[in-house]
Amino acid sequence: MPFGGPLEVLEVLTPVMSITTLLLSLATEQLWNTLPGSPYFSSLEHILFTLLVIFVGAVIAFLMVWTEYQVGAKAEQCKGCSCRGYYASTAAADTTAAAKIIVVHAVHAGLL
Repeated sequence: MPFGGPLEVLEVLTPVMSITTLLLSLATEQLWNTLPGSPYFSSLEHILFTLLVIFVGAVIAFLMVWTEYQVGAKAEQCKGCSCRGYYASTAAADTTAAAKIIVVHAVHAGLL
């Protein structure tokens, strides 16, 4: 099944990953014994803070996936860029140079 982008991939994989993680957590961590004594769930304030931290992490993770997809999609518009050959030869060896080149492509594509 081909996917049109990260949103479609996340839409399909998120339920599967959530159910799998829940079942494995229940089986291995015995959450019914662990959670009642956990300080993260000791009061309503702690529960809300814990959920907020989880939500913020999820939003950051989603935005990272979405941004990576957007940069890749927009970089295709940068076919005439002189740094494309340099990117191919340097990306595997030097992550800092690869990151700089990704930023250059994002600027050329109008993302930054």
